[in-house]
Amino acid sequence: MAFLRVPIYQGGVEYAGVRQAKQNRSKAIFSISDVERQVRQSVDSAYQAQLAARNSIGLNEQQAQAAELAYEGFAEGVRAGERSTYDMLNAAQELLRARTSLNESRRQYYTSTYELMLATGSLTAGSLNLPVTRYDPNLYYNQNAGRWFGLGQ
Repeated sequence: MAFLRVPIYQGGVEYAGVRQAKQNRSKAIFSISDVERQVRQSVDSAYQAQLAARNSIGLNEQQAQAAELAYEGFAEGVRAGERSTYDMLNAAQELLRARTSLNESRRQYYTSTYELMLATGSLTAGSLNLPVTRYDPNLYYNQNAGRWFGLGQ
């Protein structure tokens, strides 16, 4: 003689758990793809910013050279009596603006380079060869796994 026991009503807990697990998996997959998209976008924008800053440096160098030549020309004109001191001061102001723009574009280039390094994950102590003690999570775990309380060593 054999007995078969089949539950009539289970309340749907098992099926609800399966559906919840499937939803959590889908949510995790969407989250991963969203983070991947954000990383790609961050790398692309950092690269584009670096490229624009590099081009800006070239243009501002040409502008600074032209302003310097203009200033020297006005200085010669003042010495020869053809130009006024006011003209030379205006040329000096333009030279100052050109040099300031050049320095600003260099700053933007350096900043965008660090942002690109940050976006690609190469702004670490190891990749920069910094003379610091590097954090090793396995070593930390092995030193502190058996402790019941406290902050470790």
